[in-house]
Amino acid sequence: MDRRNVSKFLIGSVAGGTALLGERVQAQSCVAPCYAQTSAEATAGLTIVNSAYPPGNVDRYGNNATPGTTDMTAAFNAACKFGKTSGHQVTYGDTWPYLVTAPINCTQAAGTNQYGFTIECVGQVAATTTNAPTYPSIIATHTGHVFDCAGAIGMNFVNVSVGTGTATYPKTCFFLARNSAGSSQIMRFLNCRALGYFSEAVVYNYGSEENVFDGCQFSNYAGTANSKVVAITGTNYRALSSSFITIASSSQSTIAHTFVGGSYFNNSSQPTSDVFFIEAARFAKFYGVWGGCHLADGSAGGRSIFYLDTTNGAPDGILIDGFTGEASAHPASYGVYVGDATAAVGQLSVRDSNLPNGVNMVRSHANVTASGWSFRNLTNSSIGGGVSIGGNFTSGSVDSPAGGFTAASFSRPNVHNLPVTVEMNGDAYLVLADQTAAANEKYWRLRGVGGQFVLSAFSDSLGANTNPVVIDRTGTTVTDMNLTATNITLNGKVGFQGTAAISKPVVTGSRGGNAALASLLAALASYGLITNSTT
Repeated sequence: MDRRNVSKFLIGSVAGGTALLGERVQAQSCVAPCYAQTSAEATAGLTIVNSAYPPGNVDRYGNNATPGTTDMTAAFNAACKFGKTSGHQVTYGDTWPYLVTAPINCTQAAGTNQYGFTIECVGQVAATTTNAPTYPSIIATHTGHVFDCAGAIGMNFVNVSVGTGTATYPKTCFFLARNSAGSSQIMRFLNCRALGYFSEAVVYNYGSEENVFDGCQFSNYAGTANSKVVAITGTNYRALSSSFITIASSSQSTIAHTFVGGSYFNNSSQPTSDVFFIEAARFAKFYGVWGGCHLADGSAGGRSIFYLDTTNGAPDGILIDGFTGEASAHPASYGVYVGDATAAVGQLSVRDSNLPNGVNMVRSHANVTASGWSFRNLTNSSIGGGVSIGGNFTSGSVDSPAGGFTAASFSRPNVHNLPVTVEMNGDAYLVLADQTAAANEKYWRLRGVGGQFVLSAFSDSLGANTNPVVIDRTGTTVTDMNLTATNITLNGKVGFQGTAAISKPVVTGSRGGNAALASLLAALASYGLITNSTT
């Protein structure tokens, strides 16, 4: 039976019947299955080129006569307009590959009613090469955004595969940005692939919230300065724009980004190249992700796998769990880098991860205050160093990372799970605090510096007292220290006024009836300083 056209019709009132909304089925004269124009397509003003493809299919709105050579940009825009008008799915992939020479319009302007919709590849997904793939499902040869999703809400990308040209290539593959009214959220990417050249980033997210990336494979081979794989920004730090609508121009809230599995690779040796770039954003979580940032030809690696930029606002709530890094001979300088502008960065947690690096697994600039940072079970494939905190580490926990742990300073620390050896820049100490104690009686500090070990009492403002107990390599020095205790027992040799310590002496001889001498000897014996064997 031929595929039949389905169109809406109204059954009027009949004797004994009721007015119903139904469908009229009409046989078509075409041999192939045919799909008539839908009301949504009519509303959107779309022209159907090939009715053999169902509504929302890209090949319905354009003739991909020579796949990979015929420009299918207009067909993609028509399909996406159908999706935005009706909320129905957009599909493509029957005649791959598809050449696009301009951005695909998935935008939603401020104040417009919109439907979330899905774009899914139903044909060829995998690229045939990894470096500028020749036959992915979409080939982009322009300098804009492949998918311009500014202002969009509730979009899903499923099995979408994109490659680029090597000479003329886009700024981004997926451009997510707030429109002028602040809309952009709930984007989902499932098993998507973008392997090619992107001068800015494969994914550039300006202010879009609540996004999930599941099992995606994104690689950037552009090698340009500041190139990223994923950029998450609350301030549009690269000042990008949409080709179709006006986007926000101020700092935007950027929260809730989740990456599950997948691989993210930046093939660049630029000193400003990163895999994940995060600034002025909150709550980005990475679970079981693989990533790398270096040149395959043996050149030096890029800057970092995770770069937390503090220039325009401190990111916080960053969780990296089960990350596996590219352990080649030329990894990025840093696994995680935080800086450089002055800021307090909170809630950075890196755990159960392998972070190959040329310098440090984790490095923060001296301007950055670390608050609530946690590091657990970190390895670096024996390439670079461990965790190095350049500024003040106020609170958090560290559990024996490979390559060691160093910090410039601590301030009222609430730090636990420290490794057996704590390494600092010339100073290491532990503060013990009883928050229920009276004012100026809460803090004690154990401090190791140079050749001395010092026990000090501190006021609430962390001002040290002037009577510390100092243990050095040759002995113990107590300066004007008042000890108050119910019982103090010293076992072993004792020395006073700098004299050598001796065992308890035995005093013998006759007291000669001297009552004062007898009393003194008895008192010294009761202190345990002597054994009184006099008569």
